[in-house]
Amino acid sequence: MANWFDNSAIFYNPGANAFVTDSSISLSSSTYLYSETYLREGAGPNSSLFSSSVETIPSIFSGVLTNLDKSDITLSYGLLNINSSRYNINKQERGMVDVIPNRSESQFYLGDYSYKSKYLEDWAGLGLSKQMNANFGIGGTVFITSYVHDYYERNEARIFSDQSANSILAVNTFYDELEFRHIGMLAKIGLA
Repeated sequence: MANWFDNSAIFYNPGANAFVTDSSISLSSSTYLYSETYLREGAGPNSSLFSSSVETIPSIFSGVLTNLDKSDITLSYGLLNINSSRYNINKQERGMVDVIPNRSESQFYLGDYSYKSKYLEDWAGLGLSKQMNANFGIGGTVFITSYVHDYYERNEARIFSDQSANSILAVNTFYDELEFRHIGMLAKIGLA
């Protein structure tokens, strides 16, 4: 249960906001996250992938307005970042290989791999709370939720007869992309 002196009650228990006596605004961030991703041989034999990122999760901007129209109703609001992650991995390999049989010399190989992923979940909410008596409060919050997931992957291999761009012999490209957006709504009722 949330402490009623904490604006985060809009998320945890909107009924607790009925006991707030002063209007307030707060901004908080729970965690700074540094993450590293290492995929051993993720782009093939002897070709590993690495990514690093710094993120803030979750964070909340919230506030409470009390004594609206001289009543015992409290209005609360909040913007919450529930989840956030981003990955960006790029790798390039090059070298002389014997890809095409029956040729007297090796060919120049150039391979590019790119992977990007973004995941975000945010909530925006408004709540009303009412103190029923000295020991009991009730409240409700309505949240609009937003979920975003973007994904991009590209893998390209090119073979050249030598190291010049004009001598291309073959190209193989794989490309995949997804953009997903979702908007939703949820409601919470709290007693305190």
